[in-house]
Amino acid sequence: MRKGIIGQVLATDMARHGDYVKRLADLSETPNPKLGESKELLLEAILHASDISNPAKPRQQMLRWTRLVNLEFWAQGDEERRLGVDVSPLCDREAGKAGLPAGQIGFITFMVLPYYKHMGAVLIECQEAAEGLDKNISFWKEMKEQGKTYDEIYADFEQVETPAMTSEKWPSFLARPKEEDDAV
Repeated sequence: MRKGIIGQVLATDMARHGDYVKRLADLSETPNPKLGESKELLLEAILHASDISNPAKPRQQMLRWTRLVNLEFWAQGDEERRLGVDVSPLCDREAGKAGLPAGQIGFITFMVLPYYKHMGAVLIECQEAAEGLDKNISFWKEMKEQGKTYDEIYADFEQVETPAMTSEKWPSFLARPKEEDDAV
């Protein structure tokens, strides 16, 4: 049980992404693989697939989560800049806003599509996600061709504050009930 829980937690670490791609490729190329013998790998791979699934979701959900993830990254970059330390990759707000379509195309092309290709070969249920990826990469390519930035793409979206804000300013789906704030 302990090994399984540790494996699930580590499955969300992007540093292990390449290893999962390789292990899934090996499994998908094995004639008649015994999936039951790969139970731990499959559980970890499914969790990792869900962790990077944002680009495979229907467009409105994909756009909402893309926005929230980027706001989180940029809040981190803002804090790093305030502290006078190097800004982590993907956390520079201005560069990220200007290059959002290209960043999403790169993430989908080099990280998500190869992963889901192998997931779909092992678990047929994952092939539907690949269709969503195709639709959304087309959307991001169109946005890039039009020279759209984050601010232009999200001009009509409701304003959502980053989790670094106080709970009174958080979107309602992230806010804790008031009594929990008082107890803390």
